[in-house]
Amino acid sequence: MEPETRRFWLIALALVVGVLALMLFGRAREEVLPTPERAWVAIEVPGSGIARAGKVEVEAGGGFTLHAVLEAKNWQGETVYYTEASRLELPEGEVDPERLRPWSSSLETKVLWFSVEAAKPFLEVENSSQLDELQFREYFLAEWPRTWSVSGKWGGPSAGVVRPRGLESVPFGTRRFHVRIQLFGPESEIRPRSSFQSWGGAELRAEVDRFPTVLSRLSGTLGPASVTFGLPQLETVKGADPELVRVAADWRSRRLAFSRLAVIKGAIDAAGAAIDELVWRTIELTGETEWEAPGVLLRVGDRWVLTYQDLGIEGRLDYEDLCFDFDKGAAIRRLGDIFVGEGSVERARL
Repeated sequence: MEPETRRFWLIALALVVGVLALMLFGRAREEVLPTPERAWVAIEVPGSGIARAGKVEVEAGGGFTLHAVLEAKNWQGETVYYTEASRLELPEGEVDPERLRPWSSSLETKVLWFSVEAAKPFLEVENSSQLDELQFREYFLAEWPRTWSVSGKWGGPSAGVVRPRGLESVPFGTRRFHVRIQLFGPESEIRPRSSFQSWGGAELRAEVDRFPTVLSRLSGTLGPASVTFGLPQLETVKGADPELVRVAADWRSRRLAFSRLAVIKGAIDAAGAAIDELVWRTIELTGETEWEAPGVLLRVGDRWVLTYQDLGIEGRLDYEDLCFDFDKGAAIRRLGDIFVGEGSVERARL
């Protein structure tokens, strides 16, 4: 065989061996990659430098970043975490940064974000079996990017939060989140090869103290009322069984739900007042009364609301102004949508 021919076949053989080696290395590398087991949602507050898989609090309308986390086990049995967060704190404590890494597999990922909210914004119960109707579900955030890290938004609609036309966002309240991480291979471009998810609605009751939650409250008198937005309203009928009343109170204390009277009492307590010492004055909502501040109580009969924004005649209290209303769910409404027609309204300063 001529030297040149021999050289040609040697080069060709080397190329074939190289390609086969790369293929085998890639397959072996995939086989020894850590095996994914579960997903987490971690929340990073600006300036904190760490993403926490639990409850955080931000200023009203304040920003936050959600990080998807994929927990996996390597061939040595050690746990590693795929995420874009530089530091991570799980319920058990902070994770060693050496165990954090960006996704590096050839498998493609799709990250789907959800909010976790009650299926019903309002529930009135008279026996314990009815508590099962208060179910929490995941609601897909279709407008959010399908990436490992996303900037949280307060502007989107939330189940159970009613707002008047023209009010673009409710930049406060309680929001809970869920993530699903889907893995796709060459053979599964449409249907994922596997999928991993974080705690969802089914786990919320048991894990409420550790569930990924963002709280954002207004300052002053409206603070206790503002964090109820995003939660369902749970009321017990008059004369309900004491055990049912106790369970409902426990749910409210754990921020699974709220009650109207507890919200009003919270506003009064935040103002340093006492309900039996409030001074009520009869007024009209036609602009003659001065707008004082957010958090003033208004009532007609057993319908109590808290003033929120002066949107009508500037500096005057009128039907166009907005209030917090807690009649069958947390809502922001025009005073004119509640106190319909002419007539007197009672007002109490807090």
